[in-house]
Amino acid sequence: MATLKTPAWAKVHVVQGAEVARLSLVDHAADVAAVAEALLRQPNTNARLARLAGRRRLDPPTVACLAALVAMHDVGKVNRGFQNKADPQARFRRGPVQPLLALLVGASGGREAVQRAQRAALSDALGVPTLLSWCGGHESLSALLEAVLAHHGDLPEPGVFEPDLWSARDGYDPMEEARRLGAVLPQWFPEAFRAGGEPLPSRPRFCHAFAGLVTLADWLGSDSDVFRFPGDVCAPDRNRDRMALARTWAEDVLVRRHLDPAARRTAAASRDLSFAGLFGVGWAPRPAQAVMAALDLPAYGEMVVLESETGSGKTEAALMHFLRLLAVGAVDGLYFALPTRAAAKQIQRRIYGSLKEILGDAAPPVGLAVPGMVRVDDTEGVPLPGLDVHWPDDADGAGGDRGWASERPKRYLAGAVMVGTIDQLLLGGLKVRHAHLRSGAMLRQLLVIDEVHASDAYMLALLAAVLDQHRAAGGHTLLMSATLGAAARARLTGGRRVRVPPLAAATAEPYPAVHRTAGAAPPVAAGGGPDKAVHVDLHEAVDDLDAPVGLALAAARAGARVLIIRNRVDDAVAVHRALAAADPGLLFSCAGVPAPHHARFAAEDRVRLDEALEAAFGRDAADGVGCIAATTQTAEQSLDLDADLMITDLCPADVLLQRIGRLHRHDRTRPAGCAAPRLIVVAPPVERMAALSDAAGQARGRLLGFGKVYPDLLSLAATRALLTCRPVWRIPAMNRAIVEEATHPEALAALAGRLGGRWPKHREAMWGMDAARRGVATTNAITWEDRLAPWPDRLDERVRTRLGLDSRQADLAASIAGPFGGPARSFAIPGWLAADVPADAPLEAVGRSADGAWRLRYGAVLLRYDATGLHRAEAPE
Repeated sequence: MATLKTPAWAKVHVVQGAEVARLSLVDHAADVAAVAEALLRQPNTNARLARLAGRRRLDPPTVACLAALVAMHDVGKVNRGFQNKADPQARFRRGPVQPLLALLVGASGGREAVQRAQRAALSDALGVPTLLSWCGGHESLSALLEAVLAHHGDLPEPGVFEPDLWSARDGYDPMEEARRLGAVLPQWFPEAFRAGGEPLPSRPRFCHAFAGLVTLADWLGSDSDVFRFPGDVCAPDRNRDRMALARTWAEDVLVRRHLDPAARRTAAASRDLSFAGLFGVGWAPRPAQAVMAALDLPAYGEMVVLESETGSGKTEAALMHFLRLLAVGAVDGLYFALPTRAAAKQIQRRIYGSLKEILGDAAPPVGLAVPGMVRVDDTEGVPLPGLDVHWPDDADGAGGDRGWASERPKRYLAGAVMVGTIDQLLLGGLKVRHAHLRSGAMLRQLLVIDEVHASDAYMLALLAAVLDQHRAAGGHTLLMSATLGAAARARLTGGRRVRVPPLAAATAEPYPAVHRTAGAAPPVAAGGGPDKAVHVDLHEAVDDLDAPVGLALAAARAGARVLIIRNRVDDAVAVHRALAAADPGLLFSCAGVPAPHHARFAAEDRVRLDEALEAAFGRDAADGVGCIAATTQTAEQSLDLDADLMITDLCPADVLLQRIGRLHRHDRTRPAGCAAPRLIVVAPPVERMAALSDAAGQARGRLLGFGKVYPDLLSLAATRALLTCRPVWRIPAMNRAIVEEATHPEALAALAGRLGGRWPKHREAMWGMDAARRGVATTNAITWEDRLAPWPDRLDERVRTRLGLDSRQADLAASIAGPFGGPARSFAIPGWLAADVPADAPLEAVGRSADGAWRLRYGAVLLRYDATGLHRAEAPE
């Protein structure tokens, strides 16, 4: 074994394969502890953790003690196996955390006496008796140390104790190196070593959040651009006090990385945060916006639910709510969660533009929290080999600081303002690595969750679990929906006490409305704009779409924009091809190429398709230019689309209301025959829907995606019944009744009884399926009131936040020329197309067909990619 050097090192600086500098364990401990101390002194971080601890605040002695514990986060690096990692010739190598846990609690391997002796030596070196006096006992100290040692993303299993790792030999003594660290702690944190004070908090909820703070501190304190190696031209000489410098650098890094909200808070507090002050005197607030502007802000966090029809200005209301909370110091930042990547990209641009206009140069960075897309403000980052990102026009380095949180998915929730998918939020509550980093960082943010609805019991349960910790910490949340039923709202806002109001009471609630959890306040009616009277026609011949397609063609020839929304990609492609055969000149196109709009395109092409669809159907689209777009659910969420006529497959009522939000969305001149909004719904007779349910009550078949995309046939039957008995839907006046009658458990039970036959059995099966999905969510989610511990069943980082959507993300080694003229490289491959393909299989381009389509190989699966999307190749060409 090579001779080890002292003092023990923690970080090695390597340039072109050669070591140029080392950072000692003690110096690194100072860096990370200083960041943790600075974070704990941030008012909102302190308040959130204190609330989880059952206290009003974490006083200075408590902060000092916690920071001292953080300084020990890497003490496991004194083990000989880790120190050997700096020697490329050494074979005896180990990590820092697992060997330490093995020494403390792992299996002895028959060496109990040696393990006890070495554990006692480490205890003496670190002054454990003093630590016990801080914590009030072994259990509390163990719980806090587990949180500290989970800073690499989770807490590993201890494994088997290896005495050679901790023995003194060859001029190196691990225990003496641990003693070096223990000796400086009283100098760094004298307040912690004074007698007295209440025991440190160690409640499980607190420890889960503390683990996230330690991880964040380690990430920041390990950044050598800020915390310099000795010998660096920007670093001090070795005789300077490292902790004094670390504290200066820690305060600086919080400002540089926008984790200190002081500047943006001051800017927000200096602005007129009325609606007119934010968005201009020429714009009168809509009713829901006026209610949000008038809300009193509670001392502690609360959950607000804003229910209002699509297109009623909920995004602006959310931004106003954020700025008001920011100005009074109630939140530090914002995470805006959306259901899709495309929606996140659009809203990120809008929020950046608004904050820049309102706060000017003091506007915080607005990042895009979508893996594979590196963006902050209006700048796209360029990923470099390794982990670096190049930010264009970044001469002073500020771009890297503004984009710091956007560069890695694990950092997303630590950003000042981030807009992304709801999946990133849900990962903060799942048993995956770095869940605590996400969940701990989000506590100080306002969480805005847009387009919440009840269609997915699994996601709803995961979201409830994440919000449970956020609410317990006093965090602020705003849920926004056009279609949230009382049952789903109760699950999200009720905590452990889920009390669904009776159907009559739920239906009688106002809409639009603002609901608050603080003080159990009743919902506040938000009024509504003028009703949109939507005329509904049912088309029952689901196997023959000639009639609705003919209507679409006739309307488009008269200058109408027609949006066709199918539940399945294959059905959207089939309609697109039928329209192309009839009149290709009327088809929606991207870069001059006719195409359907769905999710099965390369990520780069989805961006082009979204922009083209908004250009053709958005607010600024030219009137009188006929166009037909065949789409899927990708057109129903967040995109600003305005159709003169809509044709849609039957879907649950809450989803249908989302789709209707894209019909006559704006005030504009309509072509002949489309003066009134008209909705054509392709829906089979109830008898045919009943036949899709087997004897066990499970939905089978592929008809319109029933049973797969939308497994609950009863909710579809309830929606169909509403369409039959109410040929005109007045939006938003009827929204409350429509949603409750199609989603409330009482309403569905009554409908199943009236229909008879297999319907009651199907209702039981759906109840069981939803219960099973909630059970899976409970198993996969962190139980915040359980002590932090190793997860033997820890989930893979790629765990699905949405059951059934097990798509694979695969990138080509080099971009290909996509069907719309730009490069294409990143693909989400549906699970059914790659069921037997290994997760690490490469995606390869193997050539082009005679018609210009690309042929791709993913494992043993051949795929075809063209202007209709990604499909399984029929046969080798």
